[in-house]
Amino acid sequence: MGNSNQRYESPEDESRFMNHLEQASVILLTPKASTEANERISELTNELQLVGIGVRIECLTYDSGKHIAIGLGMRFVISISDSGKAENEVSLMDLEEQTEMTMPWDRAIYMIEKVYPPANFT
Repeated sequence: MGNSNQRYESPEDESRFMNHLEQASVILLTPKASTEANERISELTNELQLVGIGVRIECLTYDSGKHIAIGLGMRFVISISDSGKAENEVSLMDLEEQTEMTMPWDRAIYMIEKVYPPANFT
């Protein structure tokens, strides 16, 4: 008789788990809360979630956000600025490539999807 608390994992369960591990996650660094910033954060978060990218939202400095992302094994950090940048521009940091670029947020999502295609990508 086996352990009744033992959990059976089917190959399907394992496949779902592996797919989850391969999906992208980002830290979204945000400015201090303002109505305009909250709207942009909400829009970007929704867009990221629609394509299967996990989001962790933090109101941190660049260095703190980068440190957390490295600690969690995340590759990408997206930073929203409340400065005079265009409304749809973000800063995308690729911690593996050690690059940072300012671009429209839809382009940033595309750059992440190139590395981590969505699970239903055909």
